[in-house]
Amino acid sequence: MDHLIDSEKDVNLLRQKGIIENWMGEDKEVACLFNKIGNGVGVYSNFYYSEEFKEAVDHCEKPLDRVMANLMHNYFSSPWARASTVTTIILLLLTTIQTILAFTGGVK
Repeated sequence: MDHLIDSEKDVNLLRQKGIIENWMGEDKEVACLFNKIGNGVGVYSNFYYSEEFKEAVDHCEKPLDRVMANLMHNYFSSPWARASTVTTIILLLLTTIQTILAFTGGVK
């Protein structure tokens, strides 16, 4: 759990998804608890989910994956946000094409 929870935002997300329950009060207190709970504890290197853990860490350390996850989480969390972004890009491209054709004399 220490690898999953680093800040109060992580606790808030896990609480909203129903994965954990916060009976301590603030999410910051729970984050501090999980960050301190593993101090001085050794990790058995051959545990059951070691391969999955390595794959998750490798995936999260890639800069492009971090940027994409940030965009999806903060800006494209709803289908309406995605649809409006695609519509805006299409309109911008069509406006650019119309401007280029107007300057080159393609539209009469």
